[in-house]
Amino acid sequence: MVGVISGAAPDDFIIAIQALMDFRYLAQAQVIKSNLLKKISGALQSFHEHKSSILDAGVQVGGKNNPINHFQILKLELMQGVVLSIEWAGAAAQ
Repeated sequence: MVGVISGAAPDDFIIAIQALMDFRYLAQAQVIKSNLLKKISGALQSFHEHKSSILDAGVQVGGKNNPINHFQILKLELMQGVVLSIEWAGAAAQ
């Protein structure tokens, strides 16, 4: 996906999309140790730092293709708890 939009979208937009893809990929690892957990957190932080570029591009749409001018989306909000859940599960397993 990033290769398709590269050169056709602003750099911040591409960084935001890449960060979401990295987050999703990394969070699916079967074993997550502290170094991988830092990468997952970094991907999420990078997305938040660049997500405004998605809104600026006007490509955030909801039902009936109506534009959305916010990121109050449940799936994105749930991503905030992923790192904490992994940390909690690791602590509970020890």
